[in-house]
Amino acid sequence: WILRAEDRVGLAPVPDWAPAGFGLRPGVPAGHITRTGWSQDNVAAEVSETWFDPEVAAYVARLA
Repeated sequence: WILRAEDRVGLAPVPDWAPAGFGLRPGVPAGHITRTGWSQDNVAAEVSETWFDPEVAAYVARLA
C-alpha cells in the first residue's frame, strides 16, 4: 500500500521518446512532475515522471 506521496513540479526538457501527438518537440522545456510514493514501511515504493504542456493542461493532485 502507498501511504503517502510527494509531487515535485517544475520544468524539464521533453524526452526524445515523446509521442508525436504530444505537441511539444523533444528538448523543449515542459511542465514536469516527479511523484514518489512511500509504503507503510516508509520505503520509496514507486516513482513516476509526467511531462505536460501548460498551455493545454493544468496540474491538479488529489490524494486521499
